[in-house]
Amino acid sequence: MMYEKFDSLRRRISLRILVWGPSTKSDVPEAAKRREIRDVLRKAGHDVYFSEELIFDKTYTVPVNLQESIQLSEADAVVCLASDFGAIQEAQEFALRAREFLLWLSGKARGKYTDRGLGAQLRSRGRPPVFFAPEDLESCVVATASLEWVEARRMQYLAVELEKERLDEEYPRRFLNS
Repeated sequence: MMYEKFDSLRRRISLRILVWGPSTKSDVPEAAKRREIRDVLRKAGHDVYFSEELIFDKTYTVPVNLQESIQLSEADAVVCLASDFGAIQEAQEFALRAREFLLWLSGKARGKYTDRGLGAQLRSRGRPPVFFAPEDLESCVVATASLEWVEARRMQYLAVELEKERLDEEYPRRFLNS
């Protein structure tokens, strides 16, 4: 009974998530992994999108980075598989502005520019980048770890919601208007 109540509460929390990475039209393993991350997160009940799906001006009279900035303002979290130039640029420009940001970097990036710059900044905020190896793209580890990371954020939101409910019961709003 307690688990059913918990599961019902958990399902009330659905995060809006952007998944950044290489073009989904690409045949590289990282693009397939990006699609897998999206699918796993959607299956868990989250609202998950690629930025390409949300572009509102495909003629780009509104620059793509401005459109993505607007998308970011509506997102609860970003999972970024920064394996190509575009995704690395998105991470460099937006990671520190995101509410929650999971940065996946190739193991080849360890100690390099993005790791020593953005990676160091993310570490100082308690959000270190996660490095992946080529064999990780063949397994479910990247998608599974992304789901675990998102679910941890879901639990944070749930804890806040439960605390709000408890406080509302303990201190009814009628006292605030007196």
